[in-house]
Amino acid sequence: MIARVTAAFFTIILLTCCETPLANDPVNALQGHQDSVQQEKDLAEDFRTFKVRSEATLIKNSRFIADFKVRIMTGEVALKARYQKRLIGLEKQNSDLRNRLEHSTEIHTDSLPSFKKNWNNDMDRVVRLLREMNASH
Repeated sequence: MIARVTAAFFTIILLTCCETPLANDPVNALQGHQDSVQQEKDLAEDFRTFKVRSEATLIKNSRFIADFKVRIMTGEVALKARYQKRLIGLEKQNSDLRNRLEHSTEIHTDSLPSFKKNWNNDMDRVVRLLREMNASH
């Protein structure tokens, strides 16, 4: 009977004391934390780069729209009527994109790729429409 109690006692001690060595290893815990911090820094830098490039495209679009407005204002009345409504719509889309970019301060590893993909798709559509409008003029 004493042998069983002793065996049970040692079994309990072994089970409670023998957690995974990585969980109790402060070096691994510190490395995991450092990796996480580095990942957040990399993500923040990627997002800053994305915002700078995107802002440059938005500025380019705004300049194109302003220049195109001047061209149609000095041109024929039919030309003005043809493009004015389209320009207003593209100007609003460009402004909406700018607002989305400016208000996108939350950086999450999971959501950034999705945000960038959706934002780039919308921006590509605006740029394409501006190019098509310019080519048809």
